[in-house]
Order: sequence, then C-alpha cells, then structure tokens
Amino acid sequence: MTLRGDSPPNASLSEWIEQSARLVDGVIKTANVHRLNIAGLKVRLDGRDTNVEVVLATIQHHMNEEYPYLLRHTTRNSMNAIHASNLNDVYRVSALIDLAALQDTSLNQSLTRLKAHLENIPPQNSQ
Repeated sequence: MTLRGDSPPNASLSEWIEQSARLVDGVIKTANVHRLNIAGLKVRLDGRDTNVEVVLATIQHHMNEEYPYLLRHTTRNSMNAIHASNLNDVYRVSALIDLAALQDTSLNQSLTRLKAHLENIPPQNSQ
C-alpha cells in the first residue's frame, strides 16, 4: 500500500514472484530431503542435455534476481521480458515433469505445483 492507500505498481506480479521463489525453493528442498541427485539427472531441452539442478537454479535466479531487478528498473520492455522468460520456465518445468526418472515421486508433485503457479502469472496490465 502507498501512503494514499493505493496498491504499488505491479503488486500482484511482485507477490507472484515471491510465491514462485518459495515454490522453487520447495522443489529443491524436496529433492534434497529425498536425496535425489538432481545434479546427475539429465533433461533434454532445445536439443541439449542439461542437468535438473541447472534448470532449477536458472528458475531460482529469475525469481530471486532477474525479475525483481526488472521491476525495480522498469523500462517499456520489462514486463515483456518477465512474461517471455516465464514461458521458457514453464517449458523447462514441463520437461522436468515428463522425465521418466521423476514419475510418481514427491519431486514430480512439487514440480507440478510450480508449473501450475508459473502458468498463472498476472497479466501484464494488472496492478
């Protein structure tokens, strides 16, 4: 809230980013609790093998660093950048969910929750 009682610009997006960060942290914590070797588990993305740990670290970086920076230093393309990058993150998480090694695991359930949340990013014109 501002002093006038208004919501700050992009308040719903800021809240979404914070919740996204918590969900990514939860996915990583779930992997650690169940001793899943996400550094050794590979996923094929865009024709290249990448390990699951790097994919999750990338999404974590977006939520903890990149998106908050773009909100603090807004340009006419900041919202487009966040939304476009988020589409890539949804694609990456979808690929993780489809990994045979993660089927029927608690990590898969955490990834499914994360994907559902990422798919519900606030619209670009919301406050």
